[in-house]
Amino acid sequence: MISSTLQSASSTVLKLIGDSDADSGGPYVFRVSSTGIGSGTYGQYWGPSDDRLKRDVVTIPNALERVIKLRGVNFRWRNADMGDSLRIGLIAQEVEEVFPEAVHVADDRDHTKAVEYHTS
Repeated sequence: MISSTLQSASSTVLKLIGDSDADSGGPYVFRVSSTGIGSGTYGQYWGPSDDRLKRDVVTIPNALERVIKLRGVNFRWRNADMGDSLRIGLIAQEVEEVFPEAVHVADDRDHTKAVEYHTS
Protein backbone atom coordinates (compact mmCIF):
# COMPACT_ATOMS: atom_id res chain seq x y z
CA MET A 1 0.00 0.00 0.00
CA ILE A 2 1.21 3.49 -0.85
CA SER A 3 0.27 6.62 1.04
CA SER A 4 1.03 10.22 0.31
CA THR A 5 0.44 13.35 2.35
CA LEU A 6 -0.13 16.79 0.87
CA GLN A 7 -0.05 20.04 2.81
CA SER A 8 -2.51 22.20 0.83
CA ALA A 9 -5.64 23.06 2.85
CA SER A 10 -7.81 22.81 -0.28
CA SER A 11 -6.63 19.43 -1.52
CA THR A 12 -6.29 15.84 -0.45
CA VAL A 13 -4.22 15.48 2.72
CA LEU A 14 -4.10 11.68 2.74
CA LYS A 15 -4.32 9.28 -0.18
CA LEU A 16 -4.13 5.50 0.15
CA ILE A 17 -3.78 3.27 -2.89
CA GLY A 18 -4.29 -0.48 -2.55
CA ASP A 19 -3.87 -3.46 -4.81
CA SER A 20 -5.54 -3.60 -8.23
CA ASP A 21 -9.28 -4.27 -8.23
CA ALA A 22 -10.29 -6.95 -10.74
CA ASP A 23 -13.84 -5.57 -11.05
CA SER A 24 -12.99 -1.96 -11.90
CA GLY A 25 -9.59 -2.51 -13.52
CA GLY A 26 -7.90 -0.02 -11.25
CA PRO A 27 -6.53 0.16 -7.72
CA TYR A 28 -8.59 0.76 -4.61
CA VAL A 29 -8.19 4.43 -3.77
CA PHE A 30 -9.22 6.30 -0.64
CA ARG A 31 -8.72 10.03 -0.10
CA VAL A 32 -9.29 12.23 2.94
CA SER A 33 -9.54 15.98 2.43
CA SER A 34 -8.47 18.68 4.84
CA THR A 35 -12.14 19.01 5.88
CA GLY A 36 -12.28 15.33 6.85
CA ILE A 37 -14.39 14.21 3.89
CA GLY A 38 -13.54 10.69 2.76
CA SER A 39 -13.99 9.53 -0.81
CA GLY A 40 -12.84 6.48 -2.66
CA THR A 41 -13.41 3.60 -5.00
CA TYR A 42 -15.84 1.79 -2.71
CA GLY A 43 -17.27 2.28 0.73
CA GLN A 44 -19.42 4.37 2.96
CA TYR A 45 -18.46 7.99 3.45
CA TRP A 46 -20.03 10.93 5.18
CA GLY A 47 -19.69 14.48 3.99
CA PRO A 48 -20.57 17.50 6.08
CA SER A 49 -23.86 19.22 5.26
CA ASP A 50 -23.77 21.80 8.04
CA ASP A 51 -25.02 25.25 7.01
CA ARG A 52 -22.12 26.85 8.86
CA LEU A 53 -19.70 25.32 6.36
CA LYS A 54 -21.44 26.55 3.20
CA ARG A 55 -21.47 29.75 1.22
CA ASP A 56 -23.21 30.94 -1.95
CA VAL A 57 -26.26 28.77 -1.11
CA VAL A 58 -28.86 29.02 -3.88
CA THR A 59 -32.24 27.26 -4.02
CA ILE A 60 -32.48 24.74 -6.88
CA PRO A 61 -35.30 25.74 -9.24
CA ASN A 62 -38.06 23.10 -9.49
CA ALA A 63 -36.21 20.91 -6.96
CA LEU A 64 -39.27 18.89 -5.95
CA GLU A 65 -40.18 18.07 -9.55
CA ARG A 66 -36.61 16.91 -10.15
CA VAL A 67 -36.33 14.89 -6.92
CA ILE A 68 -39.61 13.08 -7.67
CA LYS A 69 -37.93 11.71 -10.82
CA LEU A 70 -35.35 9.87 -8.68
CA ARG A 71 -35.96 6.19 -7.94
CA GLY A 72 -34.99 4.99 -4.51
CA VAL A 73 -33.85 1.36 -4.53
CA ASN A 74 -32.98 -1.50 -2.20
CA PHE A 75 -30.10 -3.64 -3.43
CA ARG A 76 -27.23 -5.95 -2.60
CA TRP A 77 -23.69 -5.47 -3.95
CA ARG A 78 -22.55 -7.86 -6.70
CA ASN A 79 -19.08 -7.97 -5.14
CA ALA A 80 -19.35 -10.06 -1.94
CA ASP A 81 -16.34 -8.22 -0.47
CA MET A 82 -18.61 -5.16 -0.14
CA GLY A 83 -21.02 -7.09 2.09
CA ASP A 84 -24.22 -8.99 1.52
CA SER A 85 -26.68 -6.96 3.59
CA LEU A 86 -29.65 -5.21 2.01
CA ARG A 87 -28.77 -1.58 1.17
CA ILE A 88 -30.71 1.54 0.26
CA GLY A 89 -29.63 4.10 -2.30
CA LEU A 90 -29.87 5.46 -5.81
CA ILE A 91 -28.53 4.33 -9.20
CA ALA A 92 -25.88 6.81 -10.38
CA GLN A 93 -26.86 6.53 -14.05
CA GLU A 94 -30.45 7.47 -13.15
CA VAL A 95 -29.34 10.36 -10.93
CA GLU A 96 -27.16 11.61 -13.80
CA GLU A 97 -30.27 12.09 -15.97
CA VAL A 98 -31.82 14.42 -13.38
CA PHE A 99 -28.83 15.94 -11.53
CA PRO A 100 -25.72 15.46 -13.73
CA GLU A 101 -23.68 17.68 -11.40
CA ALA A 102 -24.22 15.14 -8.60
CA VAL A 103 -22.52 12.21 -10.36
CA HIS A 104 -18.79 11.47 -10.32
CA VAL A 105 -17.20 9.35 -13.05
CA ALA A 106 -14.10 7.45 -11.93
CA ASP A 107 -10.89 7.20 -13.94
CA ASP A 108 -11.08 3.40 -13.91
CA ARG A 109 -11.38 1.13 -16.95
CA ASP A 110 -15.19 1.03 -16.76
CA HIS A 111 -15.69 4.71 -15.86
CA THR A 112 -17.61 3.62 -12.74
CA LYS A 113 -20.16 6.19 -11.60
CA ALA A 114 -20.90 7.32 -8.05
CA VAL A 115 -23.42 9.71 -6.57
CA GLU A 116 -21.70 12.68 -4.96
CA TYR A 117 -23.79 13.70 -2.00
CA HIS A 118 -21.66 16.82 -1.85
CA THR A 119 -20.12 18.49 -4.87
CA SER A 120 -16.84 20.32 -4.86
